[in-house]
Amino acid sequence: MKDSVIPVMVSHGEGQAKFEDVPQNVIASYVDPSHNASKIYPFNPNGSHEGVAGVCNDDGRIMIMMPHPERTYLTKQFSWAPSEWGELSPWFKIFENAYKFAKKN
Repeated sequence: MKDSVIPVMVSHGEGQAKFEDVPQNVIASYVDPSHNASKIYPFNPNGSHEGVAGVCNDDGRIMIMMPHPERTYLTKQFSWAPSEWGELSPWFKIFENAYKFAKKN
């Protein structure tokens, strides 16, 4: 999912992690319309440091993130989605990837 830019539903004050420096293992960031990490609302809904929305451990198997991709894995969960997405939103790929990883390991 590297380099994906996917809209996200924000329905409450997202959790915020505080860092002295930007972590090396950032896997998700809140971005502005130009796809640059955002520090400001509404593009960064919780004001997280440098727009950090998710990090993982060194081997990439353990991940923490806000927002909640399980809330938007179907396109009907969005107020609008492009027709080319079909029934599953791009967020579904997280769950598909986890399933494939668990199945082969």
